[in-house]
This record gives sequence, C-alpha cells and structure tokens, in this order.
Amino acid sequence: MTMWSKRGAKAREAYDLAVTGMTQADMARRLGISQQAVSGRLSASMYRETEDLRREMIRWAQHLDSTDGLARTAGSS
Repeated sequence: MTMWSKRGAKAREAYDLAVTGMTQADMARRLGISQQAVSGRLSASMYRETEDLRREMIRWAQHLDSTDGLARTAGSS
C-alpha cells in the first residue's frame, strides 16, 4: 500500500493545492469549506511531514552532489 493510497481524496486534493503555494484561506474559498477544514485535510494528507521529508531529501542530494564533485575534482588531479 502506497502513502497516497492511505490518504483520502479530499486530503489529496488539499495537498495538491498546498504544493502550488496556495494559502489555506484561498484553498478554503476554492473548495467552499472553512479554513479549519482545510487545516484538517492537510493534516490528514501528512502535508507538513511530506514537505519536511522532501526538503531533507533535496538537502541530502545537494550535499551528495557537492561531495561527489569534490571527490571527482580531487581524484582527477
């Protein structure tokens, strides 16, 4: 079972809007629900956890790229 299959359709919809940079207030207006409901859907979608993990993975990938680049430079001399 994938992480996405554990999330409901409404939670996925909120997540998809959040990753565009839309504010919770704008999301609430667009979806016709309260801002509190948007917050609940984002919580159910694990938005914060997913975005924290994504940022950490990017940070590590950048670190590995810079480390690899240094190793290649040192090894080629």
